[in-house]
Amino acid sequence: MTRHGDLRDAHLHLPEHGESLGTVDVSACRCVDACLELAERACAAGRTQRGGWVICDGARVSSWREERFPTAAEIDAVAHGLPVMVRSFDHHSASASGAALAKAGLLGTAHPEMDSSGHVWEAAYARLIGALPERTGAEERACVLDAQRDLTAQGFVLVHDMHSTPMLARTLLDLEQEGLLELRVVLFATPDQFEAVRAIVGTGTDRVAFGGLKLFTDGTLSGRTASMLDPYTEGLPGAPHGSPLIGDDALMDHLRRAHTEGHGVACHAIGDRAVRRLLEAEERLRSEIGRVPRGTLRIEHAQFVHTDDLPRAARLAGTTRRLVLSPQPSHLLTDIEAVRRFAPHAEGRVFPLLSMVEAFADAGLNPVEHIELGSDTPVVRPLPSDTILGACERRRSGMDASEALNPGEAIDEGLAWSLYRSPA
Repeated sequence: MTRHGDLRDAHLHLPEHGESLGTVDVSACRCVDACLELAERACAAGRTQRGGWVICDGARVSSWREERFPTAAEIDAVAHGLPVMVRSFDHHSASASGAALAKAGLLGTAHPEMDSSGHVWEAAYARLIGALPERTGAEERACVLDAQRDLTAQGFVLVHDMHSTPMLARTLLDLEQEGLLELRVVLFATPDQFEAVRAIVGTGTDRVAFGGLKLFTDGTLSGRTASMLDPYTEGLPGAPHGSPLIGDDALMDHLRRAHTEGHGVACHAIGDRAVRRLLEAEERLRSEIGRVPRGTLRIEHAQFVHTDDLPRAARLAGTTRRLVLSPQPSHLLTDIEAVRRFAPHAEGRVFPLLSMVEAFADAGLNPVEHIELGSDTPVVRPLPSDTILGACERRRSGMDASEALNPGEAIDEGLAWSLYRSPA
């Protein structure tokens, strides 16, 4: 595979990637016992991170023999009394020890997004993560430098951070001033961090820029919280189609403000219903203001897209409004089992890369200007080889061609690299 040194990761979490390089990697596990064995070794060795927690990352339980997380009781048996979290690779769900659940105020409670085994998702998962002590300034700096070292070694020169904080913004500016920042970084911040991050970055520097607002409109496939047009085969109680994470009124308010202030909006949308909602919201906004909105609209992930909605997206992009689809083909490699288990009816809509390219081209647009590939690290490792494999082969290395996921949407390697490169 050709080596490139001009790559852009259009969707990642920079300090979290650096931190993940030191967590317990359970991504290769294929059963509960294998995960628990790694957790026990880490606990016995005192391999802790923030606040004395042991974090096991990368669980892909859809591919495990039991197709479930370890229970809190099972984790307690190996935790040596430590707070332990076994986190799904998508960073939207986890299971945890009793000590960890207690720190989050979840132990012995009835939360709508937690089951009796200690498995938490979405809002309950956010509470679990919120119980982790915040990184210190020194820890943030170390994480950023570790992430930069790993990313530049793989050929990246530009990255888009999709959950930026004031601490990250200050850290990046300090490193740039010291001559230590090699990457160019574009920052997107959630509503609670937006004003502070924008104020710190200001008009930007040579290496640090403010991209705009980050919104979450739905959850994830593996958590069965991605918002889908058709129900999951094994939907969560009360949410057979997944979980929209923002109401229509709030979404429109954010889009109006972005237009008024001229900043971009990056919207997490994995399910085909979530993608459609964004396109419908964009159309409503245009009708409401009577013209093309200002700023860039980014649809992050776009993992499932209905056939009817790709020409629709291209039509909306064919104006002075810049519209970007930002998929992560490497997710295909980890999600093969989850797609076939939870959403087999939508397999023909998963990562429709070729159709994306053709829709923009048919509208007279250059696909390279409207499709930006990334990894979403630390959800998956930012390996260029995995991104190209997912985009072009549609299956993991060693899999038979018959196991490829939606192979008709494969694109050729040259085109994949062109969607992956940093603009000059």
